[in-house]
Amino acid sequence: MDIQTTKAIIMTVCIVGFTVVGAYIDWRTYKLPNWLTVSCFAAALVFHFVAGFFGEPSENPGIWNALIQVGWALAGFATGFSILLVLWLIGGGGGGDVKMMGAMGAWLMPTLTLYVFIITVVLTVIFYFRQIFNGEAAKLKKAKKTAERTGVKEKYKPKGVHYAFRAGLAVWIVIGYFMIAHQTFPFFQSKAADDPQVTVNNAS
Repeated sequence: MDIQTTKAIIMTVCIVGFTVVGAYIDWRTYKLPNWLTVSCFAAALVFHFVAGFFGEPSENPGIWNALIQVGWALAGFATGFSILLVLWLIGGGGGGDVKMMGAMGAWLMPTLTLYVFIITVVLTVIFYFRQIFNGEAAKLKKAKKTAERTGVKEKYKPKGVHYAFRAGLAVWIVIGYFMIAHQTFPFFQSKAADDPQVTVNNAS
């Protein structure tokens, strides 16, 4: 097993692990704790630094390459964090969701983070229509109106799928697509012009 494949496996296991834990906690508590989001972000920075420092000869491994990889990780964090921050500011998500998407962005780099966000939006629309059809959306709307009228928040919470699960599912879809369609991991296989860790496969 070469270095690139080893790093890709470690990265995939970490990402799947964090998303599974996040989805479970969000489902049980409707919150994403800081210890999870911060540890996910910190682990991403450490991983990319080590991966850049101990790379293959063609990658020019060393401190400079490690810093470049950390820079891309921070760019991924900024991508995920800023997108969800805008939605949070207009009431479209929670603070934990913003931090979790930023942490995932640090693992995935900018391009894959955008892919994940787009798929998450599609999944959100699908689950929203599901809530409409099973009456969950109407109950949630009623609870909000009651809270506005009485000043007391209703304890009702919809049974729909939480954001952490939708985002996690989007990550798994991206990883699964590359592994099934291209028989490769979406990390460390080739250098993209704008994102050094996104697989580019132009084969027919």
